[in-house]
Amino acid sequence: SAERQDRISPHFRGVIVTDRNPLNLLSRLEAYLSSWGLREFQDESSYYGWQRSSLTRDQLLAFERLLKRRSGDEGGDADVQFYDLLAQPTVLPVLYSQRYDYYRKIGVALCSRLPQGTRVLDCGCGVGILTTFFAQEFPGLEFVGIDRSTSSISIAEQEAKRRHVENVSYFVRSIPNESLPGRYDVILSTQSVFQAEAHPGLPSMGWQTFQRPSVIQEQVALEARTGLGPKLDALQGVLQQDGRMLFYEKTGHLGRRILFQRALSRRGFHLVHEPLVIGYRSVDEEVVDGPLYEVSQVPPGIPYIWNEEPDRTAGDSLYGCGGETGQH
Repeated sequence: SAERQDRISPHFRGVIVTDRNPLNLLSRLEAYLSSWGLREFQDESSYYGWQRSSLTRDQLLAFERLLKRRSGDEGGDADVQFYDLLAQPTVLPVLYSQRYDYYRKIGVALCSRLPQGTRVLDCGCGVGILTTFFAQEFPGLEFVGIDRSTSSISIAEQEAKRRHVENVSYFVRSIPNESLPGRYDVILSTQSVFQAEAHPGLPSMGWQTFQRPSVIQEQVALEARTGLGPKLDALQGVLQQDGRMLFYEKTGHLGRRILFQRALSRRGFHLVHEPLVIGYRSVDEEVVDGPLYEVSQVPPGIPYIWNEEPDRTAGDSLYGCGGETGQH
């Protein structure tokens, strides 16, 4: 319908669609998310009313406690415990419903980039919501999902078995500390390799400019400090020479975006397409974490440039106020 087309088109501009109708794909994905018990909410009051009626007071307190503990400790024990809690059957549909629109937007975008006849690794697959959906959509592909949370992987295995999806396997792995099974033609990472959410990334040369210094030592040090570098190295080590990697990380902040892009470029990766900005709604909050990067170690026929400019619309200024006041 025209109404449904209006819903989808603003969010998927630039998505490469092969032989799949994005509207039909979206309908299947929405039905699939519903089968997990996930619901879409347009306002906070409705969502948090459902949350309070669905979870016990002890569950909510445990969630808040782990949320505070994992702040600044992404990748640590508190982070694993946090996702173990989210994997509990009564908790999963409620808390993961906050990411309903995220799954919808990222799911459609990634489906358009997955070719037939390849082996795909989903790094940081969680409970396997998108991984199992991809396996259903592409029965000719072999999918492997990895995650640090044992409880999440257990749920992922149970759901794949319950849905009779046989072309997906799940493993408990923590990169870069543990080896990865096999080699892959495509590697997916959505909000997995560049966590360290409190870190602003590569700082600018001064408050009056957006430019970042080209000092390799600082880049290497930040890759190590955030854990980004070792994780990228681990994934690159299991990628086929002509393979591709797809990333949708928390790189909305310019300093994080530049640090991430330079980390990819430093390892010999090239953009396969222009990075795709994808926004999604978390209950009633609009979020833009991306963009979605598709990279390969094989240079494309058309070269794409790593953009290190801030995202600005016409009329934007470096200053909070414009005109004569802003000039002073």
